Amino acid sequence: MAKTDAIYGTRKQYKELYSWCKERRKAIEEICKHDPLKCFYDIDYQNSDVVVVADFPLNIDFYLLRHCDIEWVQKAIKYKRKIND
Repeated sequence: MAKTDAIYGTRKQYKELYSWCKERRKAIEEICKHDPLKCFYDIDYQNSDVVVVADFPLNIDFYLLRHCDIEWVQKAIKYKRKIND
């Protein structure tokens, strides 16, 4: 079943975003009151090229929009939240 609010990407993109969030984990937790790493799906059990990366709550999505400079993450969140450029 598709996760409608989740962010999808490749395994490489998963690792890129996970690393980004891990480096900033304390700051994200302090501001958003959520642990971003707990929002990531386990890709070890996903058998496709495109994986479910994460399903963040609204406040982490907006934190990422404001602070994350990874282009595909920006596009994915804007698509997920129906935000037009």
